Order: sequence, then structure tokens, then C-alpha cells
Amino acid sequence: MKACHALAITLFLLTAGGGAAQELSQGHIAEARVLGLDPHLFTRSELAQITAEPTLRDRRDRLRFILQMKERRGELPKGFTRSEGDRMARRLGWW
Repeated sequence: MKACHALAITLFLLTAGGGAAQELSQGHIAEARVLGLDPHLFTRSELAQITAEPTLRDRRDRLRFILQMKERRGELPKGFTRSEGDRMARRLGWW
């Protein structure tokens, strides 16, 4: 019984860190840099979604969609506005 209890506690502690700020890998940073985006603002999954879009217009739309979803969930850094996302897309030539 004690071993089962210890295993449950260990599993909880291993999975509890999922909500913490993610540590960025070199691959994540490089992928964001290729797209001209901030690696701290986008997850690897989001970067992959943006990259997978076939046209620059589709990339811009995906970028805007991701930023809108983050805004709704309150995940954008303080002071980041939708117009900054639009400026980001223009700077990248996606506009």
C-alpha cells in the first residue's frame, strides 16, 4: 500500500509542473527566429501551425487567430495589443 501511495505522489509531482512556464529549447528559439517571431510568445505547436500554412496570407491569418485566442485566455504579456500583432505581421511581409 505504501509503494502504491508513493507512486501516486511521484506521478502527481512529475505532472504538476505542466502549468509552469516552459523552458525554451534551442530548436524552439531557432524555429521562432526563422519566422521572425518571439519564442516566448508562441509554443512550438503554434509555430508549427503558422509554418504549415501554404501562403503568407494564411500565415498572417493563423498568427492573428492565435493572438486572438491568447488574448481571450489572458495569455498575452501586459501591454501587448492586437495592433502589435498586426505590426508583427506587416514587419514579416505577411500583410
